[in-house]
Amino acid sequence: MLLGGTVIGHYADLNEWEKLLIASRFKAITAPFSCNTPKGQTEAFIRIIRRHGVRIAEIGVWRNLLDPDTQKAADAMAYAKGQLRLADETGIPCCVNIVGTESSAGWDAADRSNFTPRIYDRIIGTIREILDEVRPSRACYCIEPMP
Repeated sequence: MLLGGTVIGHYADLNEWEKLLIASRFKAITAPFSCNTPKGQTEAFIRIIRRHGVRIAEIGVWRNLLDPDTQKAADAMAYAKGQLRLADETGIPCCVNIVGTESSAGWDAADRSNFTPRIYDRIIGTIREILDEVRPSRACYCIEPMP
């Protein structure tokens, strides 16, 4: 078992981030980059992480794929696909998200409406769309309960 977490703290450059990584003493971390990070910067993060014998355990999506605002839902879907694609390309085993909600109480709200057959079908549909388009061979798209 590896002790892991998210490397936190303010940094102005990758050298400062590397110091935070070392100070964390983690051997597994969440990805400090996303599909929106420039490729060169992502590659630099990966070199630093590997140099210290650390594994990237997961890359997060944490977006609401069921957002009632159709533009926000579409943006979340595009981001989820980008994150899973990046995880697969870089060997990150887990791309994690929640299923989302149509509730106005928040992107991760526990709401009675989350348990209807219609929402269940939407959840399955979003996951299928992500997997069918990205077709990952190394990474898994994982759903975690929240809150």
